[in-house]
Amino acid sequence: MSQGYTPVTQTLQQESVPAPPKVAQYLNIEVDTPVIEIERLRFVLDEPVVLVTTYIPMRCVPTCSTPTCRSNRSTPSWSGSVA
Repeated sequence: MSQGYTPVTQTLQQESVPAPPKVAQYLNIEVDTPVIEIERLRFVLDEPVVLVTTYIPMRCVPTCSTPTCRSNRSTPSWSGSVA
């Protein structure tokens, strides 16, 4: 960061969920389409500064199709582009 702080990210939750209506609208997918929901808390100087929730359609993460990947608390990894 430009101010010399090192941000830290803690993954709070990662799981496969049905897309809620607002998420489906933004992602241009059908309601209840499987998505990965990742909730992260970001810290600067040991203080929480932002809570981020990310939704990724499961079709964009083909390597994350196992229950372990869907429920594990680490960020999924994949290669390729998200279209």
